[in-house]
Amino acid sequence: MIRAELKIRGTVQGVFFRARTKSIAESMGIKGYVENLYDGSVRVVCECADKSMLEQFISKLNIKEDFGIYVKDIIVVHKKQVQPQFNEFKIKY
Repeated sequence: MIRAELKIRGTVQGVFFRARTKSIAESMGIKGYVENLYDGSVRVVCECADKSMLEQFISKLNIKEDFGIYVKDIIVVHKKQVQPQFNEFKIKY
C-alpha cells in the first residue's frame, strides 16, 4: 500500500473542492480523507496499491480555474509500504 499526504494551496476552500476531491477519489478507488486547514489550504491523505493510480489522482486534483477552484500548488509527501488505514474516502469537517 502506498500513501501520500498532500497540502493543496490556492483557492480551494468555499468552492466545493473537498466534494470534488471525494468524487474523484471514489471513482478511482482511492481511500483516505480530505479536510480544510486553518491557513486556507486543504489536506488530503490518500492511499492505494498502485503508485501510478496515486499519481493520476494527484494530477486530477491540480485544477486550474474550474468553477472557482484554482490550485496554486500541491506539496506531496509520499509514504511507501504502509499498512492500509482507510476503508473509504471521507470529507472531514
